[in-house]
Amino acid sequence: MSERNCKTCGRETRSECGKIICNQGFTAWIPKPKTISFPILNGLAPTLESCTKKVFEEIGELMQLLGKGQRQSGELIEQLNNRNEWVIRTVEEALDGAQALVTLVCTLLDEHGDIEIAMERHTAKLRQKGYLK
Repeated sequence: MSERNCKTCGRETRSECGKIICNQGFTAWIPKPKTISFPILNGLAPTLESCTKKVFEEIGELMQLLGKGQRQSGELIEQLNNRNEWVIRTVEEALDGAQALVTLVCTLLDEHGDIEIAMERHTAKLRQKGYLK
């Protein structure tokens, strides 16, 4: 079955306004690729050591929140007021960790590489593994 075939009935499809519409009338939204951009921090003078410490700090904070959400820490989620607050704080910690990792990558590449080449290789690897189409 090609990407142009309906995932419900297998028939040929046409695309309209972000939807796939097959001859039987089944519709499915075409997922749009998402990209999250992070700023390159310019108010710091990071080193590989400081970046690595920050990555582990942020991962630790994220793991604490995930444990609370899965009730593995012994704390009740109600201590965070509600589930929505837990989700918001967990996403914030995940973004903090991602920012720390981006800063680590930028620190490495400032000294030893080219971000465009690194991203091309990374994207090719994700496609090869089937994570991107």
